[in-house]
Amino acid sequence: MIIRNVAILTNDPKMRIIKNGIVQFKQGRILKVGHADEVKPEMPDKVIDGKGGMVLPAMVNAHYRIYSSIVDYPGRIDVENVSGVNYFSKLIDVVQENSWGRLILLSTMLGVIRALQRGTTTIFGPIPYSEDVQPKDFKEIAHHFGVNMSVGPVVNKENLMTVLNSWGTVEPDELFMPAIYITDLSSYTEEELSEIKFFITRNLNVNLVIFDMKLDNDLSLSRWGEQLTERLLENGLLVPECGITYGGNFSETDMDIIASRQMFVTKSIRSEMLAGTFSPNIAGLLGRGILVCLGSGLLDADLFSESQQILLTERFYGKFDIKVIDYEIRKTLFDNNFRIARRFFDRKLGALKEGASADIVLAFPKNDIGYANLEDLTTLRFVMRFSQDFKIENVWNQGELVLENGKPAKLSEEELNNLYDEIRKLEL
Repeated sequence: MIIRNVAILTNDPKMRIIKNGIVQFKQGRILKVGHADEVKPEMPDKVIDGKGGMVLPAMVNAHYRIYSSIVDYPGRIDVENVSGVNYFSKLIDVVQENSWGRLILLSTMLGVIRALQRGTTTIFGPIPYSEDVQPKDFKEIAHHFGVNMSVGPVVNKENLMTVLNSWGTVEPDELFMPAIYITDLSSYTEEELSEIKFFITRNLNVNLVIFDMKLDNDLSLSRWGEQLTERLLENGLLVPECGITYGGNFSETDMDIIASRQMFVTKSIRSEMLAGTFSPNIAGLLGRGILVCLGSGLLDADLFSESQQILLTERFYGKFDIKVIDYEIRKTLFDNNFRIARRFFDRKLGALKEGASADIVLAFPKNDIGYANLEDLTTLRFVMRFSQDFKIENVWNQGELVLENGKPAKLSEEELNNLYDEIRKLEL
């Protein structure tokens, strides 16, 4: 397969943007990438004319609330004017009370389609716990759509062992990694924390959900005589194999410990702003050497909109220089997001260069401007320009076409229509 007549965002520091480029890939790997007048491709099976469009690496969404793709759970909570950390706690309760097995699966399928239409082939995120759905159901969805998925239920003290026993026994494969999201950590006993530690070794993507570290530290101190950070350290949970989701109000000591442990911290700025919880702290986390990843969070599957929100919030709250914000977006969206995907899916993701996995997005211009003057764009300007001027048409994952002309390529027209019909008939 060859894609020609395109600009290429390689995400490779050696040659970041190529104007009038060409990409060739075969059997899931990129064979050649470069300027059209310099690259001599092998005889291809098929040539695609990019029509002055843009090619870039398929994106990684580090935290996508895929269960919100059908039901507007955030909207239901907003009418009650809930804010702060209570917003997220309320969200978990409302979702759990108003979800059932088939709705969860349909939401996941529609969420995958929306992610693909935003150029995303790797999805991390929580789902509501239900006894009516099993890990194999999500593994089947990942393979049916051809995407990389690391999803799993939200865990609390009541369902901890039930979830661990069902999700902790699932073998991951090249497209699916089972995950769990653990809440209310400050209330866990030593024995329960030890049980979580045991399952870290069971090929499970374990995420510690910490809405407000200061609050959780205070609760843990009053309940156990130790701060949460101390208890997590003592029980072996602050390790690279664990991630932290939505960590806010970190002390300097907290940040130093997490940075030293090489743990991924996943943020969604829009979700935090919607909850009225924190001012942005991505710059502070990155400044401490923490591996911050970016997710689209509550609202939709659009990572580029999430990136632009960093611009607005960091300018408003932190008065940061544009160069600092550009660094934040590059480090999260185009560096750490790919790093976390490589950890769990063990492929050369995130750069279009020879030998890398053929995870590729092809986008066509919405107008006749095309890709003029892209060479000098910063990461921030690229994100804004791409969002405004390009529409994603085709997406490949490991060289397999998974989105074609804006529709999931691995679903037949009948399957797609049946899915949409079933969603329309839901009584919500």
